[in-house]
Amino acid sequence: MEFSQLNEEEKRLLDGIFLFENADPLSVGRMIGDPLCTLETFRRGDVIYSARRYSRSVGCVLSGQVRVSKAAADSRRYIMKTLTPGECFGAAAVFCNCPEYVTVLDARCPCRIVFFPQTLLESLMAECPAVAMNYIRFLSDRIRFLNDRIQSLISPSACQALAAFLMDCCTGGKTAIVLAGSIASLADRLNIGRSSLYRAFGQLERRGLIAREGKRIRILDPDGLSRHI
Repeated sequence: MEFSQLNEEEKRLLDGIFLFENADPLSVGRMIGDPLCTLETFRRGDVIYSARRYSRSVGCVLSGQVRVSKAAADSRRYIMKTLTPGECFGAAAVFCNCPEYVTVLDARCPCRIVFFPQTLLESLMAECPAVAMNYIRFLSDRIRFLNDRIQSLISPSACQALAAFLMDCCTGGKTAIVLAGSIASLADRLNIGRSSLYRAFGQLERRGLIAREGKRIRILDPDGLSRHI
């Protein structure tokens, strides 16, 4: 790609993408100027990536907006996010053996996008270790983000966690328990925040399911409490 194809704002955006943080400017310049690096223009509504049509490249949005969506089992398409200038896509697919791209990317308005293909990325990583570290760090952050999202989906609410704990403690016909430790230790045990735990106690009390007197907790409605698990 020729540098003359980029305006000053686009050059600034490329300098700031995750790949080039603390990287050698000369190496970065050679990469951007390499013929394998391409600049493509898309019209509003154009599909940039789909399940079967994509390139093993990191794309950087220079202008316009790119919509990222995913088809659900009910055949509806759900919008996941919108990419704006300076944001990248495709990093997880470059070195992946999966034959399909997991989302659909389309142009919400006219877009200009720079593509860095796998071959070019590999040569730059070999020449400039900082780029390889940036890539690993970026993917690690994405994995952490996705793990947090999964945890939020599978974790019970504070009320559910507290109700399950109380029901476990009140086996054998017991209708009351005395907390052995502090509220902080119980919050840690249930993997929820202390404020969330206090709110959960309050909700269960307002619903007439429990009565709390300091560390002593009476179960007023075991059936109702079990329905919160």
